[in-house]
Amino acid sequence: MKAQFFTAIGVFIVAAAITMVIQIITPPKEAFQNVSKFAELKVGDAVFSIETADTPAAQAHGLSDRENLPRDRGLLFRFGKSGKYDFWMKDMLFPIDFIWIREGRVVGVTENARHEAPRTIYSPPETVDMVFEINAGVVREQGIAVGDLVELLP
Repeated sequence: MKAQFFTAIGVFIVAAAITMVIQIITPPKEAFQNVSKFAELKVGDAVFSIETADTPAAQAHGLSDRENLPRDRGLLFRFGKSGKYDFWMKDMLFPIDFIWIREGRVVGVTENARHEAPRTIYSPPETVDMVFEINAGVVREQGIAVGDLVELLP
């Protein structure tokens, strides 16, 4: 009976230790909710409240698992250098528009991107240093087009 008791205690201790390690190495969900924020982003004549995805964790998570996004908000991915950054819609619950940006100008748009199987990859038409994700249909509603100026507002 004592052996069974000590075995049960040992199993409990191991399980508790594993749980603690998982909690330490797995950031809370809020850590992926694009922690860095700017006031506003102007794209052409449209102004949006934005969140930014500057860290690899925030960029990997993006808008995944969110049920919606207000029409006047978006998520800005800032990469620091121009490149051909591909996006896929893992765990996306609503369609979005991509605005592809390089050096403060819109270089392309992808409208009504959806989570589809098999994994659909969305790519910019050329190298970009930022990507802005907004609700599907907002690009058309706001008349956002290639060549529009993009500015971070204070």
